[in-house]
Amino acid sequence: MKIEQFLSIIDKRINRRSIKIGSFSVLTVFIIVYLWTVFTGEGLLDRFGGVIGGDFIEFYTAGRIINEGQADRLYDVSLQRESQKAIISPQKTDRFYQYVAPPFFAYLFVPLARLSYLKAFSLWTLLSIVLFISSLLIMRQHLPGFSNRDWILTGLVCLSYIPFLVECLAGGQNSALSLFIIVLFYHLLKRQAEWWAGLVLALGLYKPQLFLLFPLLMAISGRWKTVGTFVATALLLIVISSSIIGFENIGSYLGVIFEHAGYQRDAGWKIWKMHCYNAFFRMIFGERLVLSNIFTISLSLLSLFFVLRLWVARDTEKGAIFDLKFALSVVTALLVSPYLFSYELTLLILPALLSIGAISRMSTSALSCVKLKILLSVIYIISVPSDQIAALTNLQLTVPTMLIFGWYIYLKAKQFDTHHGIGLGQRWRK
Repeated sequence: MKIEQFLSIIDKRINRRSIKIGSFSVLTVFIIVYLWTVFTGEGLLDRFGGVIGGDFIEFYTAGRIINEGQADRLYDVSLQRESQKAIISPQKTDRFYQYVAPPFFAYLFVPLARLSYLKAFSLWTLLSIVLFISSLLIMRQHLPGFSNRDWILTGLVCLSYIPFLVECLAGGQNSALSLFIIVLFYHLLKRQAEWWAGLVLALGLYKPQLFLLFPLLMAISGRWKTVGTFVATALLLIVISSSIIGFENIGSYLGVIFEHAGYQRDAGWKIWKMHCYNAFFRMIFGERLVLSNIFTISLSLLSLFFVLRLWVARDTEKGAIFDLKFALSVVTALLVSPYLFSYELTLLILPALLSIGAISRMSTSALSCVKLKILLSVIYIISVPSDQIAALTNLQLTVPTMLIFGWYIYLKAKQFDTHHGIGLGQRWRK
């Protein structure tokens, strides 16, 4: 059987009806299991002894510490432990959720920390859903080829995507906010509102490992207005953070960051829950850290080379090529991140939508569209068992899948360049 015939058979299986049934099934199972674990638990603990809302308690703890007038001890581990014990009381758990985000991000949770824990988590969940839906609505403006029927199905698929549904929403994480920031940044660039784009991008510095690639890309492509407002806003956030915990306590925050980054070398660290080059090679090579680092650095530099090669020539923000460049940049930012937990895979929704929109506008073969459709289906499906497979085999399947997705985007960008003569990378070749 030829590869074209094989792909055609799979394509016929991935139809509107099967996608709808699959998405509804995921949502239904999630709701049933989640409600079961919550209502069969005790107090603020679920059935398995974890805190309801998962990581949200670390944000709630940070807001509570500031409300108690102890912002200068925000990164005091003993104080965080005591605060979480008081929140969970009278139940007890050995689990500890450490707050490691920048001080300015903790201020977002000061109002929520004045509420009871469950009320605060409910509002945070509602806010996450609003941000998620807002991201999709913004993207709808840039994908005019999608019908209302297409968007309903797209929204259903995105909502049932495990990294968002389970890891972010049920897990109390903030990747819905990360998605909203990167989508809004893209939207502002498309509207050529470069000043505002830099400001919005800087707000993502509560997760610097995800957003620091983009100022470099803006500088390489000559978008100095964006770089300028990014730097100015970043400096302002540094001043705000310093004023919150005290300038003399900045060292304690930096110490927590380096300590947190080093956890992945510990034997007890659940590195199989991470989805970047660094974790991928550490799982493969184990204690052979030198070999792991060589492969991680080499592949990261190679990935960055291909991304930078696309950005050295500034082209119009309105074309399909810009969408492909931006999509590849998001995928690359995730892969080269020093650590990337499951919930951050929520950001893959943006490059998925951008690649679909760009490919649909390009004069490309039906087979190419089928390949993208199958590739995105694999990304969606593999997110369900990937962590469990990695825990058993030391092989995180999402990483090679994302790498293939990124390579597909790059090839399509170069193909578009060849056909339309835009001259991507021309300055680089000179």
